[in-house]
Amino acid sequence: MTDLYSSAGQGGTGINGNQQTVWQGGFNWYPNQHIKFMVDYAHYIVSRSKGVSGNVNLFGRSGNAIVARAQASF
Repeated sequence: MTDLYSSAGQGGTGINGNQQTVWQGGFNWYPNQHIKFMVDYAHYIVSRSKGVSGNVNLFGRSGNAIVARAQASF
């Protein structure tokens, strides 16, 4: 966990971010002691910001990410 409110200039030079919100959830399934399946979902919302190139994104952006993984141990 990182507390970004107490870190001044946390975005680096030229990055003026406003707010980022992420909702995330996941599911793990262990069919036996050697196999594991994972699926994670994240929905993010980013308010307007100025990037390193100086372009201003007035409308912000939002998106979704789905990550899956299968693991076997021997």
